[in-house]
Amino acid sequence: SNNALSLAAGAAVRTTIASSGNVGIGTTVPANLLHITPSSGAGMTISGSNTRFEFRDDNAYQRIEAGVSTNNSFASFIQMKSIDNVLTTQLTAGGADSFISSGSFGIGTSSPDTNLHIASSTSDEPVVTIENTNNDATGGTLKFEKSTTDEANDDVIGTINFTGRNSANNANQIANIITKVEDTTN
Repeated sequence: SNNALSLAAGAAVRTTIASSGNVGIGTTVPANLLHITPSSGAGMTISGSNTRFEFRDDNAYQRIEAGVSTNNSFASFIQMKSIDNVLTTQLTAGGADSFISSGSFGIGTSSPDTNLHIASSTSDEPVVTIENTNNDATGGTLKFEKSTTDEANDDVIGTINFTGRNSANNANQIANIITKVEDTTN
């Protein structure tokens, strides 16, 4: 029949199992397998020391996981994985590094055009800070590394470009710092 099974507390229906098999919490007309409509200020909690929830396709080729873990170096995480369980994106908290490995990463822009693109419309920003709080004579490092074994004299190892925009809003390189190999025998 088209009848639903409802569980009530007092006169208020709290949970409904529709004839379609959909389950509603806070709604009597669940639109999906699980449809939660919390009252004001309410939410959903999954509690435990190693818990997570996962969204995935039928073959588990693509999935998003989020949770908390005491077994890894991070306390809370959001992971996006592709076919063959390859991690494509991970955002973590609790001491671990955050990274995105599936392409360009933008901060302050939704359309990054380089591996790391930081944008700001605020005066004197964006600012990148490399801070070392160790109480010794060695500070932070900005490292340019060419990781091949065939470097030759005059090869460019790293470049810093200083770019502005002209009146037509085209990028215009104003100055640069180029580092080249002087002698590969050292």
